[in-house]
Amino acid sequence: MRVVEYINALQPEFVRALGGSWGKRLAIDLAAVCRSHGEDFSFAMQLNQPDQGKYFSGHKANLTFICSMLRLADILHFSYDRAPLSLFAEKRIFDETARRHWKAKQEGVNYGVHRNPRDNNAITVEFNAFCDDPETYYFLRDYIRGIEGEIQNYYKFQRENQQAQYSLNIKYDVDYSGLSYDRDEFIPNDNLHFTLDQRRILELLMGVNLYIAVSVTTLFNLKEAWNRNRRYAERLKQECFFYQTRSENYLDIPDDEVDRVFIRQMENLLLEENKSWAESNKKNNPQG
Repeated sequence: MRVVEYINALQPEFVRALGGSWGKRLAIDLAAVCRSHGEDFSFAMQLNQPDQGKYFSGHKANLTFICSMLRLADILHFSYDRAPLSLFAEKRIFDETARRHWKAKQEGVNYGVHRNPRDNNAITVEFNAFCDDPETYYFLRDYIRGIEGEIQNYYKFQRENQQAQYSLNIKYDVDYSGLSYDRDEFIPNDNLHFTLDQRRILELLMGVNLYIAVSVTTLFNLKEAWNRNRRYAERLKQECFFYQTRSENYLDIPDDEVDRVFIRQMENLLLEENKSWAESNKKNNPQG
């Protein structure tokens, strides 16, 4: 990885500036932290070893916590000030994924991080944007799911490191009520989203015959999407199974949060299916 090569090349400068072998130790740890930014979070979870981050007697840096904060800070900083048009023109970006990121930032995207004194002083992340095309709108919805994934990664770390200095008290869900769209250009097809009676769903899922409950839930809520795309129907049933067995996405979720995470996961799957259908419909009906 390029960043690791750069930092390793600077090891002599670290040694010269900091003195002795500690400069090299710090460079090695810094390279690992930077590398973690492009790896699965499991890589970061392995960095909090007894011999890592300890430079002076009685003091130790938790490298996994630093990795988590770096990843969160980077993914949260998704706004216009990070991608001005002048810089976009200068860089002449041609990669389609990169261009999509830059275009989304030009939609006036901005974010906020604030504490809510009426909710146990919890930190809430909010995103606001006004989109003039469906591609950008759904891209931002996908991006927000990525932010929520990084928040979940933080809580994986926090459950193993419950000291006060690592407590953020950040909400699992991003508030995207400020994500709006130009009704003169398009209207998102939201009629296929899950609308759930949470109490009733939990009653069904806690029943003896899980597979019957899942089938009923899926059939009644997917409606026409069931016939249109069975692959997503199977994924929804699988998500219900994960929820019931507390596996996969629910391994590290606290008891008081697991139901809300389940509902959000189901909504995200339906949103993904809806986006896939919209893109397919657009290709099949280019003049529509």
